[in-house]
Amino acid sequence: MSIHRSCGWLAAACVLLCICTPALAAVRADSPYGVHSMVYANAPSSFKDAMFREAAALGASSVRVDVSVGAIAPSGTERRWGSLDEYLALARRYRIQVVGVLLGTPWWLAKCPPGTLEYYKCPVADSRAYARLLGEIAARSRGVIDDWEIRNEPDGDWAYLGTAKDYARELRDAAAAIHEANPRARVLMGGVMTLDSRLWLGAVFKAGGAASIDVANVHVRGPVASLGRIMRRWRAFFDRHGVDGPIWVTEHGYPSDPLYQSDRGFRGGERAQAAYLARSIPALLRGGAARVFVTERDNLAGSFASEGFLGGTVADPPVADPAVRRKPAAEAYREVIRYSRSS
Repeated sequence: MSIHRSCGWLAAACVLLCICTPALAAVRADSPYGVHSMVYANAPSSFKDAMFREAAALGASSVRVDVSVGAIAPSGTERRWGSLDEYLALARRYRIQVVGVLLGTPWWLAKCPPGTLEYYKCPVADSRAYARLLGEIAARSRGVIDDWEIRNEPDGDWAYLGTAKDYARELRDAAAAIHEANPRARVLMGGVMTLDSRLWLGAVFKAGGAASIDVANVHVRGPVASLGRIMRRWRAFFDRHGVDGPIWVTEHGYPSDPLYQSDRGFRGGERAQAAYLARSIPALLRGGAARVFVTERDNLAGSFASEGFLGGTVADPPVADPAVRRKPAAEAYREVIRYSRSS
């Protein structure tokens, strides 16, 4: 074979390899430190970029983002991949893992109570059709996004209008489809709000949802002194239901606004927020959390409005090219990670 033909054959093989093999993101390895970004599919590209950039710069190994299933699948046959592909590009650019929160029931799959206008909160009419759609998303993202959360806070009717049985069916079928599309994938149950969610979650597990998940997923906030106890109670609950995978805390934070700083040991504004995170993250890990995702940006209202470690023009509605201001809590988060690496 001539050198010219050999080079041509090699080039063609490389092209074929790029097409047929999932493009690996070369992301950083697992660590206990993540970021709850509150990045949505319809945010401006530069806003998404800023949140990924800050998460990577501060040392997080993963960033949690919303993946709009309805935006990807506006009909049973049409697929619009732009918002998902944008996440894939950012994951590669910043070499960071992504937890994709699969949100929103497409209108054409919704089984809503009479009079419901917010169809995206409804359970699905056909859980297997929904699962096939999630399998498509997982297949397209394989090797770049390997962690998938099935809805967010499904225990709250603000987010999900189905029953525990509805959710168990969705979770079971979705997990099977995602694992088939990507055997390396980890499936997370939708993060639940508080320890009070155990009754609802127990019903999900009784209906067959327990065997479907790779990662148990909870949201934890509260006084530092309570965090270890909360984690131990969650571990005992999951053990009783045969869920032996790791526990991730996918939402954790503390306000910087003194009006909402409820922990007596951490009051006084932004520096108190920083001091809280310096204590709370290690407390959660000692209590049994395998990974902790800290709220990245200020947003929403009340106690959540100042929970982020980033301030500036970062609240909703997301704006292009936001002016990002790192609070002292951002440095505290980075120092927790640095200390863990050196110890």
